[in-house]
Amino acid sequence: MAKAQGNEKDALFNSVFAVRQIEIGLASIASLLFGITVMIYGFALMKDPRFPKWLGILALAGGVPTAIAGIVMAYTGFSELDMAINMPANILLLCWMILLGIYMWRNPSLSFNKDRK
Repeated sequence: MAKAQGNEKDALFNSVFAVRQIEIGLASIASLLFGITVMIYGFALMKDPRFPKWLGILALAGGVPTAIAGIVMAYTGFSELDMAINMPANILLLCWMILLGIYMWRNPSLSFNKDRK
């Protein structure tokens, strides 16, 4: 790029910018869909009597801001606002996944394979 001249620099810049915009679009839709998926799991966990309600609430507490961060990312790119929403939400989701795994590990009766022979 340093040796490119005039129009070549413009074309190269526009190509790199286009790739960056595609990256932002894919990241925003991934964040939105991941947040919505976790929210659905949260509602399901809250309805299922085998699981404590707090696991579902924790999923919602991480899923809602993750979905919102996906929308913000679509409009602002990888902005400070997006990261301020997304990073704490991702920490909540990581805690939720670990706690859900621990809960299911300690309660083997929740296994779906118990009826198979």
